[in-house]
Amino acid sequence: MATPVPREDFDWRLTNSVPLQSALENFTGQISYHLPSHKLLQVAKSMQISLPPKHSQEPVQGPIVFTDGSGKTGKAIVTWKDGSEWKVLEGCEDESDQLVELRAAVMAFQKFSQ
Repeated sequence: MATPVPREDFDWRLTNSVPLQSALENFTGQISYHLPSHKLLQVAKSMQISLPPKHSQEPVQGPIVFTDGSGKTGKAIVTWKDGSEWKVLEGCEDESDQLVELRAAVMAFQKFSQ
């Protein structure tokens, strides 16, 4: 099995995630670090990316944001409530389902990065 998550991060997640432990309970194969060949993801090879785990036992302050993407239509959608009005941000990505979903997540982080 290949994972795009560096070994140290994967080990931390395996130690701290019961769902991941359950999913891999009877797995006897090898796990290796490997980035998908998509050109947008290759930049990670030349950058040191460190994503320390962030979680909270309490709700955090901020907007509730929903994201979705459709590989069939290529639409990436971000929606959130501003007062009593729903706002929508729409983008497109003509790639796989996963990359359209990723585009929606990136759009949300760009919109709400503070």
